[in-house]
Amino acid sequence: MAVGDPDDWLQHARSDLRAAQLVRGDAEVLPSAAAFHAQQAAEKGLKAVLVHAAQSFPRTHDLKEILLRIDRAGIPVPVEVEAVRELTLFAVESRYPGDAESITWQDADEAIELARRAVEWASRQISRQTQ
Repeated sequence: MAVGDPDDWLQHARSDLRAAQLVRGDAEVLPSAAAFHAQQAAEKGLKAVLVHAAQSFPRTHDLKEILLRIDRAGIPVPVEVEAVRELTLFAVESRYPGDAESITWQDADEAIELARRAVEWASRQISRQTQ
């Protein structure tokens, strides 16, 4: 699957990242919700890179799989971006009661930072390849 355009994917990635950041101070929002949006931001940012490189990918939330596809496309990923693979568990576990009780605000903050790095890296990759 490679649908849409990289800029659309980046717009969605930035939107999810902003949603994760905005809920940070809201007492009615669980840290798992912020972690979920952070994972989504990273996922969409990485998929933007694949779309830009005309690489297909399955419908998956597995960031390890997405990173592997980026590597196979010959696009080097910095170590600080590869760390987003840890966010995969927030794609599903954070969405249902009982699964996310151990997710803390510290976990969410770390997820948001990892997602921010991934989205910024993806943006640079796409702008670099467009020039």
